[in-house]
Amino acid sequence: MNVSRQSRVSVDERRCSEMRRADRYQAFSEVCVDEVTHLSHGPLAGASFVVKDNIEVAGRSFSAGHPLFADRRGKRTATVVEWLREAGACVAGMGRTDAGGFGVTTPEVINPIDPGRIVGGSSGGVAAAVAAGLVDFGVGTDTGGSVRIPAACCGLYGFKPSYGLIPLDGVWPLASGFDHVGWMAPTLDMVRRVADVVLPGNVNEGAASPDMPRVGIDVRALAHCADEVAGRFLRAVDATRAAGVPIVDVILPSPDEVMEVHGVLVLAQARDVYSAWWPEGRDRLGAAARPALTVADMLTEADIAEANRRAAAIEAYMVGVHEQVDCVMTPALSVPVPRVGARKVTIGGKDVPVLSALIAQTCLFNLTGTPALVLPFRDEGSFPTMLQLSAARMQDWRLLHWAAALSASLD
Repeated sequence: MNVSRQSRVSVDERRCSEMRRADRYQAFSEVCVDEVTHLSHGPLAGASFVVKDNIEVAGRSFSAGHPLFADRRGKRTATVVEWLREAGACVAGMGRTDAGGFGVTTPEVINPIDPGRIVGGSSGGVAAAVAAGLVDFGVGTDTGGSVRIPAACCGLYGFKPSYGLIPLDGVWPLASGFDHVGWMAPTLDMVRRVADVVLPGNVNEGAASPDMPRVGIDVRALAHCADEVAGRFLRAVDATRAAGVPIVDVILPSPDEVMEVHGVLVLAQARDVYSAWWPEGRDRLGAAARPALTVADMLTEADIAEANRRAAAIEAYMVGVHEQVDCVMTPALSVPVPRVGARKVTIGGKDVPVLSALIAQTCLFNLTGTPALVLPFRDEGSFPTMLQLSAARMQDWRLLHWAAALSASLD
């Protein structure tokens, strides 16, 4: 036996105790010693990561944020977690989540960047643990923006790969037709290191594509954003253009239509997931789930059929957009990060529910299944302007390559 190749490392009890004391942000539903040993020489050797509490890890909390499942423990370990362990990374804990992934605030969790503002959700515990420096990266799920929204609220990089690239086994579903496993990290380099482990080899093809992509911008869509966000985004576009990046004017689907279609289809699938517990067990489901499932009960088969038709048209339209440009750039959020406890925010003089305001820029790319990355652009503000890039389906490595090129040129 080659002892050096078989040497192992694990998170020890002392580090767990330190993390419990350090977790003043309530990021973890459980801090744990990773009892599975790890290769000391893998591509992620020495890195620790947090797993959202709706992704199964054997013996660990698997509550998905519901009181109903508060005592549930994982019976197996999701494939994506196994891949990361095999690469040398250690699970350091389970991250809190909005119940069932229905919300976008993870209200129990404190934002390490600004405690007066929400941490985002539903993978809010993951974002807080990463932003606080308690772990090197975090793995979550993204059905309408649930990795990218908290990443944006905490100034992190958040990546949602193309639909179907990462296995969903071991993931407690919200809507399996839109659920994606994604991850967030403080640097693009760490995002890419995780991608090296979990993305299939065939999406590496074309990674060495043109350094400067043609970037599609829909200025009209900024009418759906708060003035501060629109202004900062336009300054980022100007800086991008000044760096020599070709900017192409495109028209994206209306966020209002996208959210309507996405909402119907997600709730229809969620209704099927919770049919065994709803409505009889409603009081034992999390607060974020109950109003959503009440709305889901009112959907008709005609509603669902029409939403599917419109979704197919939106997806086909976006294929055409990506024939004009290499990637699309939008704001990551329509509004500045909302204050804790806010139920509504103001856009264009109108009050908008926080949920709608936060998924308006992200859910399109769940509907199309295309890769999307949230990344910070450092400008004059104390908090970075958070941008979002998306490319055509299965262009994941090209998107990461372009993001690195754009970041370097803007820096």
